[in-house]
Amino acid sequence: MFWGSDFAFPIDEHKTMLQDSQRLAAYKKSMKDKVDGKTIIDVGAGTGILSLNALELGAKEAFALEEDFSTYNFVNELIDFPIKDKRLHMINASSFDFNHPITPDLVVSELIGAVGPEEGIVEAFFDLKEKYSSIREFIPTKLDVCYSFFHSDTVESDFESTYQVFSSSLPYLTTENKKELFELMYGQKFLFTEFKEKYVAIEEGICVGYDLGISQCSNFRVSLQIPNKANTLSLFFKVTLDQDQQIILSNCPGSSLHWRTPYLRIPKGKNKAIIEYKHKNNFFFIEWK
Repeated sequence: MFWGSDFAFPIDEHKTMLQDSQRLAAYKKSMKDKVDGKTIIDVGAGTGILSLNALELGAKEAFALEEDFSTYNFVNELIDFPIKDKRLHMINASSFDFNHPITPDLVVSELIGAVGPEEGIVEAFFDLKEKYSSIREFIPTKLDVCYSFFHSDTVESDFESTYQVFSSSLPYLTTENKKELFELMYGQKFLFTEFKEKYVAIEEGICVGYDLGISQCSNFRVSLQIPNKANTLSLFFKVTLDQDQQIILSNCPGSSLHWRTPYLRIPKGKNKAIIEYKHKNNFFFIEWK
C-alpha cells in the first residue's frame, strides 16, 4: 500500500490558502489598476493563484516562480490555463536562480512566514531589485514583525496539562527545580493557535520593520521588557500591500487568516525576552532573563 511521500503535493496546505478569502481579496485589490499591461514576477507562486488574478486584471505577462517541484508539477499537470494562455509562464525555480532576459514592472509574493521573514521575502525582493532595475513596485511593500504581551488562562492551563503528562510519566520531573527547567524549555518553542478565546492584552509594538525591495537582510535582534501580569508573548506579522498603506494583512491574535498566530508561554519569574532571528539558518533564538 502506498502511504504518500514527503515529496507529494501539499494539498491540505494549499487548500487552506485557497480558502482564505480575506487574503485573496486583499491581494487582488492591491493589484487592481497596477498590473494592466505590465509584466509581473510572482515569487513562490504555489498554485499560481496570484498570477492568475494578475492576468485577469490585465497583466501583459506573469512569470510564476515555484521552487517546490511537487507544487510546480501539480499546476502543470492539472491546470489547463498555462496551455491556453501563453501569458502565464510557470517556472520551477527560486527567484535567486531566475535570470530570464525580461523587463518586469512589478513583483508580487506571499512568501510570508507565521512570524514574517522566515520564508525569505526580504532577501528575495532585494535580489530581484538588484537584478531588474525596471521593477517599480513590490506587493507587499512593507513587512513588520510585531509583538504582543497578554495574559491567557488557556495558555496557562495548556502548559500545566502538558507538564502533568510529562511529570506523571517521568518521576525525575516532579521536583520544583525540574519544573522551572521544563518551563524554560517549553518557552523556547513557538506554539500556534487562532486565539479565539478571551485574553487580556497588555502591550504591543513592532520588533522590526522591512521596506521590501530596499531592506537587504531580515536578521534582527530585539530585547523586550516583560510587563506585569503577562504570561504570553506573541510574535506575528503585519504586511502592507499598497503604497497608500490602506490594505493590510496581519495574523495578530484573533485574526481569521490561514496563518495561525505564533506565541510563547513566558516562564514564571522572567522579566525580559531576547528574540533573535538569523536568515541564513532560518532560526529564531529565544532567551528569557
